[in-house]
Amino acid sequence: MSVDSGAALAEVAAADASPAPQAEGVKGIQSSLQSLELKANVAAQEDPQEVEDEVEKTKRHLNVVFIGHVDAGKSTAGGQILFLSGQVDDRTIQKYEKEAKDKSRESWYMAYIMDTNGEERVKGKTVEVGRAHFETEHTRFTILDAPGHKSYVPNMISGASQADIGVLVISARKGEFETGYERGGQTREHVLLAKTLGVAKLVVVINKMDEPTVKWSKERYDEIETKMVPFLKSSGYNVKKDVQFLPMSGLVGTNMKTRIDKSICSWWDGPCLFEVLDRIEVPSRDPKDIDSGSCLT
Repeated sequence: MSVDSGAALAEVAAADASPAPQAEGVKGIQSSLQSLELKANVAAQEDPQEVEDEVEKTKRHLNVVFIGHVDAGKSTAGGQILFLSGQVDDRTIQKYEKEAKDKSRESWYMAYIMDTNGEERVKGKTVEVGRAHFETEHTRFTILDAPGHKSYVPNMISGASQADIGVLVISARKGEFETGYERGGQTREHVLLAKTLGVAKLVVVINKMDEPTVKWSKERYDEIETKMVPFLKSSGYNVKKDVQFLPMSGLVGTNMKTRIDKSICSWWDGPCLFEVLDRIEVPSRDPKDIDSGSCLT
């Protein structure tokens, strides 16, 4: 083969080869653009905020009212729930701790989260129905913190009338349960009112179990439960289906968001408060879910 013919073949080969890379480059760019567009669409569809909003829509919403005798720890338990669920930060808690200490009421600081007006903080008693929100894995809750003093029963009624679930807070401290239950206290009245107002499910929390007169005593817990069960039955509650008992400490948050450690309370094998609230099944109050014919029977 001559030099000229070899050069000619090289030119032909170069001519044949040159369009291919160009075509591949165009196709590659088009493919990359399509891929980027697809990723952008997916990203838009899976925007974290949109996904979160969608999850929120699927969560059920329930109103839960905290009821019980004055000083049982309702507002403190409500405040602790908001703190444990991330609705209140540490700085706010420190501020309330200082405010309570200045009033020589160190144990009231958690209640300040729910008791927001000056009168309530000075007296240490809830007057108006406090309202706040928190969430568990499957449920969005509105907390209704009802007053426990007998002077504010009408306010308690306004809170209970909106509730799907009642959390009956009972103090395990020596003498306090008896005062609320046996001596004309509000424990009995609140239970009867809650049932009358349509609160179908009741969570009975035996609070202040960490108190020095109790020290997580199973005997004290059993004593309170034994006295409460007959009264709850006579009030119209099906204790096996509609009532759940559990021990806790609202002040320090024990057995609220997470289950209690065996080193603190060896005898309790049940759930914590958040688990109970998240799993509880309540009857629908939607008129569409009620058979119109059943109203006539």
